[in-house]
Amino acid sequence: MKWSFEFCQDEFAKIPVEALNKEVNMFGTKTTGRNASLTSLGHMHEHLGQAIAYARVTGYTPPWSEK
Repeated sequence: MKWSFEFCQDEFAKIPVEALNKEVNMFGTKTTGRNASLTSLGHMHEHLGQAIAYARVTGYTPPWSEK
């Protein structure tokens, strides 16, 4: 998961500012590159929340919580 987040962070950083206002097609709907990027970030955040909930239920201590 760490690799995935780092990959996305690097790729988002490569997007030119001008491209954020261009129209793109996302799931059959016209939107802007900016909205598509924000939707992707929100989706990643949901997966992180699911992973944290799973870790708590199974008793796993995430690396950032270890002492």
